[in-house]
Amino acid sequence: MYMKEKYEYRLVPGYSIYNRAAIIQQKGSFINFLVPYYEKASVKKKLRKSFQLYLSYVRSQPDCPESFKKDSVIVFSYASAIDVKKQIEKENSL
Repeated sequence: MYMKEKYEYRLVPGYSIYNRAAIIQQKGSFINFLVPYYEKASVKKKLRKSFQLYLSYVRSQPDCPESFKKDSVIVFSYASAIDVKKQIEKENSL
């Protein structure tokens, strides 16, 4: 059986494909998004806001892990659109 961490942040596959954004790594309040070289600032702004809202939710939980209590770090890595698509496929495969 494929299990994800209880508080792992995920992007819905349709959102990832439409916005050409994937998650390379997430550990607590640290996340590294993968976007194409030419990606618009509006997509990055939406991703930042979404992750910040998610952190607020996790931090409000009584069993919030220590790794989520640290200051958030949001990183954007850049790649070709093809490499982003491959990462989206990888993160959504079971």
